[in-house]
Amino acid sequence: MPISERGGRPVYYEEHGTGFPVLMITGMAATMDWFHYNIPAFAERYRVVAQDLPGSNREGVPAAPGPYSTRELVADSIGILDELGIERAHVVALSFGGMIAQWLAIDHPERVERLSIVGNGLGRMPKEIAEAAAGAAAAEQSEEDMVRIVRQMTFSEDFPERQPQRWAFFLREIHGKPARPQTQQAQLEASLRHDAMDRLAEVRAEVQLLAGELDTVNARYAPELAAAIPHCELNVLPGMNHGLNLEFAETYNDIVLRFLGSGSPGE
Repeated sequence: MPISERGGRPVYYEEHGTGFPVLMITGMAATMDWFHYNIPAFAERYRVVAQDLPGSNREGVPAAPGPYSTRELVADSIGILDELGIERAHVVALSFGGMIAQWLAIDHPERVERLSIVGNGLGRMPKEIAEAAAGAAAAEQSEEDMVRIVRQMTFSEDFPERQPQRWAFFLREIHGKPARPQTQQAQLEASLRHDAMDRLAEVRAEVQLLAGELDTVNARYAPELAAAIPHCELNVLPGMNHGLNLEFAETYNDIVLRFLGSGSPGE
């Protein structure tokens, strides 16, 4: 089981494929299983390094209690790259992982070739969103209510009926295997404190920012984030929500691979 501790916290990762490296950073309190329907397509052309976030509750991986910031979590990703002898990579990030990736591109520009972020349009956490998120986290919900809320916030309305196999995978491997409570709290707090807006002008990499039209928070704030990054293309995808890389994996894979392919050394 490959576990890197070079960044100061134990983090599980996997490698797939060969070629120019692509680092995949998953979302809040999650495992790399969020990229389950993306990794095979990327691995046909690239050396994919997909990582969990610290404290993901994967069997055999020690806990990694907070507090920490989104900026401090960059050390775990850099540690994995160093452990594998990777000097430079494309970075593909999802949701909360996009906050980490912002700091990765700011603090380590020499390590990032191209950056693609999906499901995160926030260079800083707006006060009203932070207050709503904190309130939702404190509320007690039944499992049935939680599934309903997660579906509404993450996928299109007919996803369970249209893609029953992927919905079942999500319930079993992602929703059904939550991170440790202290991990969820630590990463929620890190997201609420995130603020890279005043530093985003320093990003040198070409950036692709994807947001689902139904992902109302990120679609609303994504133009502000895109405007703050010097070389950033924004694509708001109609009919898609926060978890578009899983629900609409084929479309997502095609869009991101075309972006990476236009800037990969040797391609």
